[in-house]
Amino acid sequence: NDVWAGGTCLYLEEDENLPYAPFPPDVVVPCDGAHNAEVLIGNKIGTDLAAYDDDAITYERDYVCDEAYMATFGSQRTNAPSLVTYMPDEAEWDRGDRYLACVVLIERNDGRELFAGAMADLDDLSWQPEVGSCILAGLPADSVSCQVTHAYQYLGDVEIVADTWPDPGEDTFDQACRPLLDGLSPGPAELEVFPVGLGAYAFEQGDRTVQCMAYAVADGFLVETVGSFDDHWFIIGTGGIPA
Repeated sequence: NDVWAGGTCLYLEEDENLPYAPFPPDVVVPCDGAHNAEVLIGNKIGTDLAAYDDDAITYERDYVCDEAYMATFGSQRTNAPSLVTYMPDEAEWDRGDRYLACVVLIERNDGRELFAGAMADLDDLSWQPEVGSCILAGLPADSVSCQVTHAYQYLGDVEIVADTWPDPGEDTFDQACRPLLDGLSPGPAELEVFPVGLGAYAFEQGDRTVQCMAYAVADGFLVETVGSFDDHWFIIGTGGIPA
């Protein structure tokens, strides 16, 4: 399979999603030309493991990608580039795949931002929505009026209490965000929390701050809504993304 090296620039059509493999070589473009994604780092993962271990690989992925992101942009919680990663699943691992890719792109309300040169050289990459603001879909992304169709609403930041990076099964981040649901207006669907913005490397450096997003779930799916969860809101359509 073709793989991407760190520093590679990519042009991805709007309907091309990451992560995926094998990586098509025709999305690689010169960095001084128009592109909308960059590979922060391409690396081998889990080289010290004798057998596939999902938790260990996931942690290494989180740590390596977060470290590379912080070295380039700073905290994931306060910067606009989205971090998307590829790592092997068990079947790929068994076939000998050890490749890790950490890719960044910038989601705007009208699609992925197109630019030339290095993403890190773009002006104003900061991202800090106001509490109560609504967001269309991918995170981070520009805020919109809550009176247009959106997926998330920003509830605020919380500090988690943990000495070591939490096991994914412990739901530490979710539980820290959940009290922020108290006092929101009931509506036609259940409200859930989505914690974002804290990576494993940042955690090791002492950061304990998580951004908390709220979203609506109907029949097990994230559904888009109109209105503010602080007041009146309703569902637009059905189905959506499995929650």
